[in-house]
Amino acid sequence: MENPKPPKPATKEERRALQERQRAEKAAKKGQPQPNQSKPPAQTKPQASQPKQPQQPKQNKPPQAQPTSTTAPSSSEPSTIASVPKKGNPARSTPIQFDDKSKSAKAAKRQILPLEPSQKQVPLFSHLAQYERSRALAAGVIQWNENIPSYVVQLGLKFLDRSIVGSTARTATMMLAFKELIEEFTPSSEADFQRELETKLRVVIQFIVDCRPHSLSMGNAIKYLKSHFEIMRTYSCEAAKDLLISRIDSFLYERIVCAIEFIAVQGVSKIKDGDVLLTYARSQSVEAILTRAHQQKIKFKVIIVDSDPLREGKTLLNNLVTLGIECTYTLINAVSYVMNEATKVIVGASAVLSNGTVVSRAGTSVIALVANARHIPVLVACETFKFSERVQLDSITYNELGNPDSLLSKDGSDPDSSSGSNNSSGTTSTPANNNTINTNNNNSNNNSENNSSSELLRDWRNIPTLKLLNLTYDLTPTSLVDLLITDLGLLPPTSVPVILREYTKDPSTSVPPSSSSSSSSTGTNSSSSLSLSLSSSSSSMSPPSTPTGPGSLGLSSSTDPALSA
Repeated sequence: MENPKPPKPATKEERRALQERQRAEKAAKKGQPQPNQSKPPAQTKPQASQPKQPQQPKQNKPPQAQPTSTTAPSSSEPSTIASVPKKGNPARSTPIQFDDKSKSAKAAKRQILPLEPSQKQVPLFSHLAQYERSRALAAGVIQWNENIPSYVVQLGLKFLDRSIVGSTARTATMMLAFKELIEEFTPSSEADFQRELETKLRVVIQFIVDCRPHSLSMGNAIKYLKSHFEIMRTYSCEAAKDLLISRIDSFLYERIVCAIEFIAVQGVSKIKDGDVLLTYARSQSVEAILTRAHQQKIKFKVIIVDSDPLREGKTLLNNLVTLGIECTYTLINAVSYVMNEATKVIVGASAVLSNGTVVSRAGTSVIALVANARHIPVLVACETFKFSERVQLDSITYNELGNPDSLLSKDGSDPDSSSGSNNSSGTTSTPANNNTINTNNNNSNNNSENNSSSELLRDWRNIPTLKLLNLTYDLTPTSLVDLLITDLGLLPPTSVPVILREYTKDPSTSVPPSSSSSSSSTGTNSSSSLSLSLSSSSSSMSPPSTPTGPGSLGLSSSTDPALSA
């Protein structure tokens, strides 16, 4: 009797060895018996190699493929890793790191204005743009460039001296400047229309960025305009110009004018009789909400919290008091005291990132933090064109540094410039009620203290141990924001990625339904009927039927108050 068969082996090598033994036993039984049993294995190996020969390539293929696959990544892996940044072009989508000498040198070559790096940079923010403003540039004297129209130069200087502030006003005035540029543009030939127009716009955009770095909303507007350049190839010169102009008009009317109107309608639903609303600085959307609530006879009070150096809340204070709204004005150092009286906090935003964080003027996060500690809801009014796919966790990696000299003056203007955008006096007059609002505390004492401190800081460049830092924005985390008031309705901050996914697939068709419905109910958005009432004195955002131009946004006016987002 033969011994029972051992258990079936698990590995391939054991199975192959078992097959070899079985074949040898079969060959031994067919050939000579017992005495020569030791030889058949030697004789059966060549015999068994015949059926193996077709199997040997199959068995040898995996080991042959493995060295090729292991050696291929070693040669191709560096090339693939290096090719990933080239495809995505992250250097164009991410902000420039100015602490990198090579990148800062490339940025300096593209500059149009004579900007010199600051000699007293703050080390923590050395990766951001820090330039010295020359006296000629502060006075509005620049070297003439024939590729830059005069109205673009005016607009850039207004951005430079903060005559026009706020992402909404800056985006609208920039788009109107692009519209006039396209209307006046005449290419050398039909075939070179797109290339020459892109070159012209590139120079204009670089000049605007040199005057002041563009905001996230301005970047979205530029991407929206550039997304239609591919479509222009199938159109003639005049048809392409009409297409771009109509797209700019629709963007201004639907994404800004109608968006602010819809935000005002949505925001009023959250205001009840007896509410005390606290707001920070000045926001175009917040002002529209408060104005509509007053028009609907809702009884409420407003607490305006302001901060240096711009003190934009003075303009909002003047407008609301003119309407007859009861207001309280204070600075941010007293926010913990006045927050006890507030029932809701409504602030504006410069941008909302994809992770729900809110980018707004410096000090907004302090307001939200104090309100959250007292369980007061924080509402943020923001248009959807300000939504950005960028993710940011702090206000250090990306921010904008303002002119440090503006910290020396009380109104936030450059002490070296001849004119300032804000009222330097401490009073704001309201012609409707013939009242005077005193925004100074203890004028005689504070004026002497401010003068002595400003005289000390005026020579700050010669003090080696002193550096001035003027941050423009800060970040408010999602945990401190209760609701977003947008032109798509009332949304939680966690819904921002959904809006970005749905309305950024095709920039040419990324118009919210609310804006399109509101435009159809209000009127057409043709270029002849487009008007943007972004001046501080106008409370109605409905477009009149008279044709307007860049002057309707204060491009040519030198007395416009500061416009806020």
